[in-house]
Amino acid sequence: MKNKKKDRKTLIDKIAALNARIEMSRERMLDDQIEPSEFRKIKGETNLEIETLETELFSIEPEKNTFASVKRTIEQAFECLKNIDKYYDLARLEMKKEIISTIFQQKLHSLKA
Repeated sequence: MKNKKKDRKTLIDKIAALNARIEMSRERMLDDQIEPSEFRKIKGETNLEIETLETELFSIEPEKNTFASVKRTIEQAFECLKNIDKYYDLARLEMKKEIISTIFQQKLHSLKA
C-alpha cells in the first residue's frame, strides 16, 4: 500500500511540475522571451505528457477515505479558500467562471447597456 501511495505522490508531483512548466512558458511568451508558436509546441508536448501521467495515476487504486486523507482534503480546501483571490487572479477565463459560479450559485445575467 505504501508503494501505491508513493507512486501516486510521484505522479502527482510530476503533473504539478509539468503544469508549472506550461505556466512558466506562458509567462515567457507574454514577456516576449519566446514566440507564440514555440509556446504552443511546448504546451502541446507537455499536455501529452500530463495526459499520459494522469492515465497512469487513474489506473492506480485511490487511497481509502481514512481520517488522515479526509483531514488532508479538508485542509487543502481551506487553503484554497484562504487564497481564492490569488487563484482567481492566475486563472484562465473558464476557471474564473467556475470560481464565480461556486460563490454565486444563482444564474448570473450580464447587464446590457
